[in-house]
Amino acid sequence: AVGIRVGLRFSYLWKNCNPDRSQSLSETEKKKQRELIAKMWEGVDNEIYDKNSHEWWLLSSSFSSGLHAMTRMRAPYFLEHASKYLGWDDTQRKEQELNILDIGCGGGILAEALVLSAIDKHQYKKVKLQGIDLAGAAIQVAQAHSQQFHYSLPHELQDCDVKFEFQKADACSLCEVITESSVDIVVAADVLEHVLDVEEVIKSVSRVLKPGGIFVFDTINRTFESYLLSIFLAQELPFGLSVLPSHTHEWGMFIKPTELESLCEANQMKIFALHGFRPKCDAVLLRALLCRSKIH
Repeated sequence: AVGIRVGLRFSYLWKNCNPDRSQSLSETEKKKQRELIAKMWEGVDNEIYDKNSHEWWLLSSSFSSGLHAMTRMRAPYFLEHASKYLGWDDTQRKEQELNILDIGCGGGILAEALVLSAIDKHQYKKVKLQGIDLAGAAIQVAQAHSQQFHYSLPHELQDCDVKFEFQKADACSLCEVITESSVDIVVAADVLEHVLDVEEVIKSVSRVLKPGGIFVFDTINRTFESYLLSIFLAQELPFGLSVLPSHTHEWGMFIKPTELESLCEANQMKIFALHGFRPKCDAVLLRALLCRSKIH
């Protein structure tokens, strides 16, 4: 019975909620696709990031524990690839300021991890991180928590010059709050599947990046597997077994790699690495999954 339900539901989504983001579409067809995306976007509950703002930094929270587990993997991966691509030598890392923009920063979990990775593992001495998010309460959390960041550093990193700037802003209006050609690394983790206009966000990213800058992102592919794992198992299981609130994601908002590649190339950005990943199944992740379930 469960298998039939999954199959029927996925067939419906594939037929009715599967937008075409191809750049080759006519303007009339693009308008139809934007209307479809807008309808699905209304079904995403983006209010949860404000409603649960007091839980961003609670490792045992059902809301944020999974984010902390994912950050342990994502932050080092992002900085490793970004640093390799930027190619700064030791003098540049010591004297130049590394500018990072975290789109959809929430309460600052990934933002602080990115900065720590930059100054600790990659020896940048001057780092400025800007974070934007539509959740005003989350921004307040990020601002407050980042004020303690310097005091938490080990002695050998105390001489690093670190700046955090967080503000409430819409990723679709990025250039209204971020200076063009001012950012070395733009990060968008768990964001692109939530925004109303992915095309506009990527266009804005290309404008705020410095020449030679890098855009790193993490989003969910639109496949049967993503429906099964990220929608059915994560959000729709009955009896309190789901690990995410309903309407955290809408399957039709997920983005295929080919669509992202097309959007990036249309805005003068070339994808040089594209990898699927999942967190390591260790005790920390299992505890996070247990915390995120309503039964624990």
